[in-house]
Amino acid sequence: MEKSNIIIPLFLILQNFTSPVLSMDKECGVASSASSKKPLHLKCDQSIGPQNFEKMINEHPDHPLIKVSTEFLSKKESNEGAHVHTDTQHNKNITSLGLSPHIGSRVNNVIPSTEFEGLQKNLPCTFPMNGRMINFLNLYQLKTGDRKGQYLGANIFNFSDVLSTKNNQQYIATEAPYDKFDYYRMVIDCNAAILVSLTTDKDDSEAGAFPKLRNGLSVVLHHLKKDEIIDVDGYEVKVTEERVKHLGSQTDILIKTLVISKGEEKRELHHIIYKNWLDGSLGSSAEALASLLLTIHHSEKILGSKDTNPLVVNCGYGYGRTGILILMHQLSKMLPTDVNLYDLSKITVDINPLLTVIESNIAQGSPIGIYNTEQEIAKLKLLMESIIAILVRQ
Repeated sequence: MEKSNIIIPLFLILQNFTSPVLSMDKECGVASSASSKKPLHLKCDQSIGPQNFEKMINEHPDHPLIKVSTEFLSKKESNEGAHVHTDTQHNKNITSLGLSPHIGSRVNNVIPSTEFEGLQKNLPCTFPMNGRMINFLNLYQLKTGDRKGQYLGANIFNFSDVLSTKNNQQYIATEAPYDKFDYYRMVIDCNAAILVSLTTDKDDSEAGAFPKLRNGLSVVLHHLKKDEIIDVDGYEVKVTEERVKHLGSQTDILIKTLVISKGEEKRELHHIIYKNWLDGSLGSSAEALASLLLTIHHSEKILGSKDTNPLVVNCGYGYGRTGILILMHQLSKMLPTDVNLYDLSKITVDINPLLTVIESNIAQGSPIGIYNTEQEIAKLKLLMESIIAILVRQ
């Protein structure tokens, strides 16, 4: 496939906003300038307050994860617990009871911040993301298989708290899985149609950052090779086709067609792998990310994916890049049917309510981190407006 260079400076993209847009009025058949149209402003119907994660823990003392964590913490005050003051032992407690897939999973991030600071941090099992608390109420629980009932490091949610019912796309934000069989159990259970990965099978997009973030813990990524077949509780999962979409000298999109079958039951999925999105960054360019969105939209159309089919997204931990991709996708679904009725030289997006939903449903600091938040939100807003400007001109 022909390669094209899409790495365009952001100021050139934004410069295009200033040129007038002309269109033909459908009823009158006369040319009308963009000045007679209203700006395109993507916004939510309402807003919500930020999630209080400490309060969430205190209000759900009987949740299985909180009960195990509380029991562990209570031992700190007794001689019995003198040797279990580490986060490693806490994680092992939860994992040994079959509640968490791995001692390095974010499932274990259910300790209040004040308690976390008092724990001794041990490698290789320190808490992911420096102990930021997660939303444990919407963690995905396996419905089938030997590990039925186990929590995965995957949060399932939508934006219905800030949007009308017409925008109820389901999302699953997941860490790179420790067990590919558990991952595909989830995919089968929830009837997902499209999987998006922002970490490659060789971790070449992160130049060593990924192993560092996971503290050397083994991760079995779920990327299957061409013609590879795995058995998941009687379901056959097979990659039947691979194709590459070249976006530039350093950015590609790999699209894999998967077939899941069991007896007469058979369906196709697409696994879209976006390469070279550096961890902690906003991506290689607005045009490359817009191309990723268009690829997802194309797959949704081909597969007939509906809002009830969760879009499953992962990066390394499923916080930063995953949250940004979900933000991009949700904004694209908020576009009006006929964008030509709007002045496309004036595009603005209100991302704050969406960011609040993402953080509340995944973890503290998702997706932009906990430092310099105003600056990061401003940069992210500019990027989203650039991406939308590219989408509406397709």
